[in-house]
Amino acid sequence: MCKKMNITMLLVLLSFGFFSCEERKVGNMPETPETKQVEKKPEPKGGEYSVQPLVMTGAKGSFKILPKAGYKINVEYPWKMKPGEKGVSVEDIKLDEKKAILELKIPKSLEKSTLSINASFSVCNDDKCMIYRDEKLKVAQAP
Repeated sequence: MCKKMNITMLLVLLSFGFFSCEERKVGNMPETPETKQVEKKPEPKGGEYSVQPLVMTGAKGSFKILPKAGYKINVEYPWKMKPGEKGVSVEDIKLDEKKAILELKIPKSLEKSTLSINASFSVCNDDKCMIYRDEKLKVAQAP
């Protein structure tokens, strides 16, 4: 008798969904900020710096990376720049806490082009340092 009752009870419980693998809402609870799961979105990338336009002087050009308010250039980080276009080369990188100046050698055929640069660099505030590895920068000509 007990075995039949246990099997019957199990079937009853299964029919009500007590042992289901599905996730169900209990009752008619309204969704509130306390009961709703909030998905964390990542911080937007690149919000801590800006790229200034390329200024040409002969076959050379330079552009600046400026930290946004509250940030400074991390002069201790090993900055690296790799141009995306053939014939463009990095001549020099000058750093101070207020700006990074990147000097490039640019062939005449690309003087009016928007250049792409893969950059690894860092900016910091009092709480944290943001490290960018292989950041794809688009550097436009100054008007």
